[in-house]
Amino acid sequence: MGEDEVKYELQMPFVTCQSVGGPHEDNAYVAGWAMGSLDAKLQFGPREIQFLMLQKDNRQQLDLILMKHGYSFRILDRPVDMLEDWDEIVLIPNDVY
Repeated sequence: MGEDEVKYELQMPFVTCQSVGGPHEDNAYVAGWAMGSLDAKLQFGPREIQFLMLQKDNRQQLDLILMKHGYSFRILDRPVDMLEDWDEIVLIPNDVY
């Protein structure tokens, strides 16, 4: 790996995914985990503008979660060399404007 390359890895292993011999399909498990974590964060966290990286495949689910909690979102412009399957998102509480 060169100096300019970024390495990503899980901070906590998902031990029930198929890639490690478990019963759950990896991408579905990760997507569910990410959206569930965001739902919990918005339920108990302060209502503030937040930035996050989101897999593009989760956009529709993100929209539903944000409607539930009174947020909207915008996709930010980003350099072409960033990860193409991901979006940089800003979450905006609807009562900010």
